Amino acid sequence: MFLKTLVAKAAVKAGWTVTTEKAGISPQGADWIADVLCVNGRATIALEIQLSYQTVQELRARQETYASSSVRAAWFACGQRFKAGYLSPSQHIPFFVLPAIELGCDPLLDGYGVTLSEFVIGMLSKRLSWKSDPWEYGIHFLYDQCWACGGEVRQVFGWSIDVYGDAAKTVPNMSTVLEKISDIISKDELQALGLNTIGKFERLKGNAPGFPFCNVCIHCGAPQNNHYIMKKIGEQGQTHWQDSPSKIGSATFLSSRESTGRWHYTVSDRE
Repeated sequence: MFLKTLVAKAAVKAGWTVTTEKAGISPQGADWIADVLCVNGRATIALEIQLSYQTVQELRARQETYASSSVRAAWFACGQRFKAGYLSPSQHIPFFVLPAIELGCDPLLDGYGVTLSEFVIGMLSKRLSWKSDPWEYGIHFLYDQCWACGGEVRQVFGWSIDVYGDAAKTVPNMSTVLEKISDIISKDELQALGLNTIGKFERLKGNAPGFPFCNVCIHCGAPQNNHYIMKKIGEQGQTHWQDSPSKIGSATFLSSRESTGRWHYTVSDRE
Protein backbone atom coordinates (compact mmCIF):
# COMPACT_ATOMS: atom_id res chain seq x y z
CA MET A 1 0.00 0.00 0.00
CA PHE A 2 2.89 2.34 0.76
CA LEU A 3 4.44 1.80 -2.68
CA LYS A 4 1.08 2.12 -4.45
CA THR A 5 0.58 5.45 -2.68
CA LEU A 6 4.03 6.67 -3.84
CA VAL A 7 3.28 5.66 -7.41
CA ALA A 8 -0.22 7.14 -7.43
CA LYS A 9 0.98 10.51 -6.04
CA ALA A 10 3.78 10.61 -8.60
CA ALA A 11 1.35 9.92 -11.45
CA VAL A 12 -0.95 12.71 -10.27
CA LYS A 13 2.05 15.05 -10.09
CA ALA A 14 2.85 14.12 -13.71
CA GLY A 15 -0.63 15.30 -14.71
CA TRP A 16 -2.43 11.97 -15.11
CA THR A 17 -5.83 10.92 -13.77
CA VAL A 18 -5.27 8.10 -11.31
CA THR A 19 -7.39 5.27 -9.88
CA THR A 20 -6.02 2.62 -7.53
CA GLU A 21 -7.27 -0.98 -7.52
CA LYS A 22 -9.13 -0.33 -10.77
CA ALA A 23 -10.92 -3.41 -12.12
CA GLY A 24 -11.47 -4.23 -15.77
CA ILE A 25 -12.18 -7.07 -18.17
CA SER A 26 -10.52 -7.91 -21.47
CA PRO A 27 -12.48 -8.55 -24.71
CA GLN A 28 -11.70 -12.25 -24.14
CA GLY A 29 -13.41 -12.14 -20.74
CA ALA A 30 -10.28 -12.12 -18.54
CA ASP A 31 -10.54 -10.05 -15.36
CA TRP A 32 -7.77 -7.70 -14.28
CA ILE A 33 -7.22 -5.30 -11.39
CA ALA A 34 -4.60 -2.58 -11.83
CA ASP A 35 -2.67 -1.47 -8.75
CA VAL A 36 -2.49 2.07 -10.16
CA LEU A 37 -4.33 2.90 -13.39
CA CYS A 38 -3.18 6.14 -15.05
CA VAL A 39 -5.20 7.85 -17.78
CA ASN A 40 -4.21 10.84 -19.91
CA GLY A 41 -6.38 11.43 -22.99
CA ARG A 42 -6.31 8.23 -25.02
CA ALA A 43 -3.34 6.78 -23.13
CA THR A 44 -3.97 4.26 -20.36
CA ILE A 45 -1.15 2.72 -18.33
CA ALA A 46 -1.32 0.23 -15.48
CA LEU A 47 1.52 0.46 -12.97
CA GLU A 48 1.91 -2.80 -11.07
CA ILE A 49 3.74 -3.28 -7.75
CA GLN A 50 4.80 -6.93 -7.69
CA LEU A 51 6.28 -7.95 -4.34
CA SER A 52 5.21 -11.61 -4.36
CA TYR A 53 6.84 -13.99 -6.82
CA GLN A 54 5.13 -14.95 -10.06
CA THR A 55 6.45 -17.04 -12.93
CA VAL A 56 7.47 -15.49 -16.22
CA GLN A 57 4.52 -17.30 -17.83
CA GLU A 58 2.11 -15.66 -15.38
CA LEU A 59 3.68 -12.26 -15.99
CA ARG A 60 3.39 -12.64 -19.77
CA ALA A 61 -0.23 -13.76 -19.48
CA ARG A 62 -1.15 -10.76 -17.36
CA GLN A 63 0.66 -8.44 -19.77
CA GLU A 64 -1.28 -9.95 -22.70
CA THR A 65 -4.54 -9.42 -20.84
CA TYR A 66 -3.71 -5.75 -20.39
CA ALA A 67 -2.61 -5.41 -24.02
CA SER A 68 -5.87 -6.94 -25.29
CA SER A 69 -7.69 -4.34 -23.19
CA SER A 70 -5.69 -1.49 -24.84
CA VAL A 71 -3.85 -0.88 -21.57
CA ARG A 72 -0.09 -0.60 -21.42
CA ALA A 73 1.53 -1.97 -18.26
CA ALA A 74 4.81 -1.52 -16.42
CA TRP A 75 6.02 -3.60 -13.50
CA PHE A 76 7.96 -2.68 -10.37
CA ALA A 77 9.21 -5.84 -8.67
CA CYS A 78 11.03 -6.60 -5.44
CA GLY A 79 14.63 -7.58 -6.12
CA GLN A 80 14.59 -9.97 -3.16
CA ARG A 81 11.97 -12.12 -4.90
CA PHE A 82 12.96 -11.61 -8.54
CA LYS A 83 16.59 -12.47 -9.06
CA ALA A 84 18.88 -11.19 -11.84
CA GLY A 85 18.09 -12.87 -15.14
CA TYR A 86 14.42 -13.45 -14.27
CA LEU A 87 13.38 -11.55 -17.40
CA SER A 88 15.53 -10.15 -20.20
CA PRO A 89 15.03 -6.44 -20.97
CA SER A 90 11.95 -6.17 -23.18
CA GLN A 91 10.09 -3.41 -24.95
CA HIS A 92 6.91 -5.48 -24.67
CA ILE A 93 7.17 -5.91 -20.90
CA PRO A 94 8.69 -2.92 -19.05
CA PHE A 95 10.03 -4.56 -15.89
CA PHE A 96 11.98 -2.68 -13.23
CA VAL A 97 13.55 -3.85 -9.97
CA LEU A 98 13.32 -2.30 -6.51
CA PRO A 99 15.68 -2.99 -3.60
CA ALA A 100 14.53 -4.18 -0.20
CA ILE A 101 11.55 -2.04 0.82
CA GLU A 102 11.62 0.14 3.94
CA LEU A 103 8.40 1.82 5.00
CA GLY A 104 8.69 5.61 4.75
CA CYS A 105 11.60 5.40 2.28
CA ASP A 106 11.13 6.15 -1.41
CA PRO A 107 13.28 3.34 -2.94
CA LEU A 108 15.86 3.83 -5.68
CA LEU A 109 15.32 1.86 -8.86
CA ASP A 110 18.15 -0.57 -9.62
CA GLY A 111 20.29 0.76 -12.45
CA TYR A 112 18.68 4.21 -12.76
CA GLY A 113 19.83 6.20 -9.74
CA VAL A 114 16.45 7.88 -9.14
CA THR A 115 13.67 7.16 -6.68
CA LEU A 116 10.53 5.29 -7.62
CA SER A 117 8.52 8.51 -7.48
CA GLU A 118 10.96 10.38 -9.73
CA PHE A 119 11.03 7.46 -12.15
CA VAL A 120 7.23 7.31 -12.45
CA ILE A 121 7.03 11.05 -13.08
CA GLY A 122 9.70 10.75 -15.77
CA MET A 123 8.05 7.69 -17.34
CA LEU A 124 4.69 9.45 -17.60
CA SER A 125 6.42 12.60 -18.90
CA LYS A 126 7.93 10.73 -21.88
CA ARG A 127 11.42 10.59 -20.43
CA LEU A 128 11.61 6.82 -20.67
CA SER A 129 12.42 5.30 -24.06
CA TRP A 130 13.45 1.95 -25.49
CA LYS A 131 16.88 1.85 -27.13
CA SER A 132 17.15 -1.03 -29.57
CA ASP A 133 20.41 -2.76 -30.47
CA PRO A 134 19.87 -4.80 -33.67
CA TRP A 135 21.77 -8.05 -34.02
CA GLU A 136 24.62 -7.76 -36.51
CA TYR A 137 25.04 -10.74 -38.81
CA GLY A 138 27.65 -11.58 -41.39
CA ILE A 139 26.26 -13.15 -44.57
CA HIS A 140 29.06 -15.01 -46.41
CA PHE A 141 29.15 -15.46 -50.16
CA LEU A 142 31.14 -16.66 -53.17
CA TYR A 143 31.87 -14.26 -56.06
CA ASP A 144 30.62 -16.12 -59.15
CA GLN A 145 28.72 -15.96 -62.44
CA CYS A 146 25.17 -17.12 -63.07
CA TRP A 147 25.13 -20.22 -65.31
CA ALA A 148 21.97 -18.95 -67.08
CA CYS A 149 22.51 -15.23 -67.78
CA GLY A 150 26.26 -14.90 -67.17
CA GLY A 151 25.73 -12.06 -64.73
CA GLU A 152 28.09 -11.52 -61.82
CA VAL A 153 26.50 -12.86 -58.67
CA ARG A 154 27.28 -13.41 -55.02
CA GLN A 155 26.33 -16.98 -54.08
CA VAL A 156 25.29 -17.08 -50.44
CA PHE A 157 26.63 -20.01 -48.42
CA GLY A 158 27.08 -19.08 -44.74
CA TRP A 159 26.20 -16.81 -41.83
CA SER A 160 27.72 -15.70 -38.53
CA ILE A 161 26.98 -13.59 -35.48
CA ASP A 162 29.77 -12.93 -33.00
CA VAL A 163 31.56 -16.27 -32.63
CA TYR A 164 28.55 -18.30 -33.78
CA GLY A 165 27.57 -19.28 -37.28
CA ASP A 166 27.46 -21.96 -39.95
CA ALA A 167 28.62 -22.46 -43.52
CA ALA A 168 27.95 -25.01 -46.24
CA LYS A 169 30.18 -28.09 -45.97
CA THR A 170 28.28 -30.60 -48.11
CA VAL A 171 25.58 -30.39 -50.79
CA PRO A 172 22.73 -31.37 -48.40
CA ASN A 173 24.15 -29.16 -45.66
CA MET A 174 24.12 -26.16 -48.00
CA SER A 175 20.33 -26.41 -48.27
CA THR A 176 20.06 -26.53 -44.47
CA VAL A 177 22.32 -23.50 -44.06
CA LEU A 178 20.41 -21.54 -46.71
CA GLU A 179 17.09 -22.36 -45.03
CA LYS A 180 18.47 -20.92 -41.79
CA ILE A 181 19.69 -17.79 -43.61
CA SER A 182 16.21 -17.30 -45.09
CA ASP A 183 14.90 -17.14 -41.50
CA ILE A 184 17.47 -14.45 -40.66
CA ILE A 185 17.16 -12.18 -43.70
CA SER A 186 14.40 -11.58 -46.28
CA LYS A 187 14.74 -11.74 -50.05
CA ASP A 188 14.45 -7.95 -50.32
CA GLU A 189 17.19 -7.51 -47.70
CA LEU A 190 19.48 -9.96 -49.54
CA GLN A 191 18.93 -8.04 -52.78
CA ALA A 192 19.65 -4.73 -51.05
CA LEU A 193 23.07 -6.17 -50.12
CA GLY A 194 23.68 -7.22 -53.73
CA LEU A 195 23.36 -10.91 -52.85
CA ASN A 196 21.45 -13.70 -54.51
CA THR A 197 18.11 -14.50 -52.93
CA ILE A 198 17.20 -17.94 -51.59
CA GLY A 199 14.51 -20.15 -53.10
CA LYS A 200 13.02 -23.60 -52.66
CA PHE A 201 13.15 -25.98 -55.65
CA GLU A 202 12.06 -29.54 -54.86
CA ARG A 203 13.49 -31.05 -58.05
CA LEU A 204 16.67 -29.37 -59.22
CA LYS A 205 19.64 -31.21 -60.69
CA GLY A 206 22.64 -30.78 -58.43
CA ASN A 207 20.57 -30.46 -55.24
CA ALA A 208 20.31 -33.40 -52.85
CA PRO A 209 16.82 -34.98 -52.70
CA GLY A 210 14.89 -33.61 -49.76
CA PHE A 211 17.22 -30.59 -49.45
CA PRO A 212 15.60 -28.05 -51.80
CA PHE A 213 16.95 -24.64 -50.73
CA CYS A 214 19.41 -22.95 -53.07
CA ASN A 215 20.60 -19.59 -54.39
CA VAL A 216 18.48 -17.73 -56.94
CA CYS A 217 20.20 -15.37 -59.41
CA ILE A 218 19.63 -11.75 -58.46
CA HIS A 219 19.49 -10.83 -62.17
CA CYS A 220 17.43 -13.49 -63.97
CA GLY A 221 15.92 -15.59 -61.18
CA ALA A 222 17.58 -18.84 -62.27
CA PRO A 223 18.16 -21.38 -59.47
CA GLN A 224 21.83 -22.15 -58.78
CA ASN A 225 22.46 -25.80 -57.92
CA ASN A 226 24.28 -26.52 -54.70
CA HIS A 227 26.64 -29.16 -56.14
CA TYR A 228 28.08 -26.55 -58.50
CA ILE A 229 28.59 -23.98 -55.73
CA MET A 230 30.22 -26.51 -53.40
CA LYS A 231 32.57 -27.49 -56.23
CA LYS A 232 33.49 -23.81 -56.79
CA ILE A 233 34.15 -23.37 -53.07
CA GLY A 234 36.33 -26.49 -53.14
CA GLU A 235 38.32 -25.10 -56.08
CA GLN A 236 39.28 -22.20 -53.83
CA GLY A 237 40.84 -24.68 -51.41
CA GLN A 238 38.04 -23.55 -49.11
CA THR A 239 36.84 -25.89 -46.41
CA HIS A 240 35.84 -23.15 -43.95
CA TRP A 241 34.61 -19.67 -44.86
CA GLN A 242 36.81 -18.12 -42.14
CA ASP A 243 39.87 -18.70 -44.40
CA SER A 244 38.49 -15.92 -46.67
CA PRO A 245 40.26 -16.43 -50.03
CA SER A 246 39.85 -13.72 -52.68
CA LYS A 247 36.61 -15.08 -54.11
CA ILE A 248 34.94 -15.28 -50.72
CA GLY A 249 33.26 -12.22 -49.23
CA SER A 250 31.05 -11.21 -46.33
CA ALA A 251 28.26 -8.63 -46.07
CA THR A 252 27.18 -7.08 -42.75
CA PHE A 253 23.48 -7.14 -41.99
CA LEU A 254 21.60 -5.49 -39.10
CA SER A 255 18.55 -7.61 -38.40
CA SER A 256 15.18 -5.87 -38.19
CA ARG A 257 13.68 -9.08 -36.80
CA GLU A 258 16.04 -9.68 -33.89
CA SER A 259 17.46 -7.21 -31.42
CA THR A 260 18.36 -6.67 -27.83
CA GLY A 261 17.87 -3.39 -26.06
CA ARG A 262 17.38 -1.48 -22.84
CA TRP A 263 15.17 1.14 -21.28
CA HIS A 264 16.80 4.58 -21.16
CA TYR A 265 15.63 7.08 -18.57
CA THR A 266 16.37 10.77 -19.07
CA VAL A 267 16.72 12.55 -15.75
CA SER A 268 15.44 15.90 -17.02
CA ASP A 269 13.94 17.42 -20.18
CA ARG A 270 17.25 19.19 -20.83
CA GLU A 271 19.36 16.00 -20.84
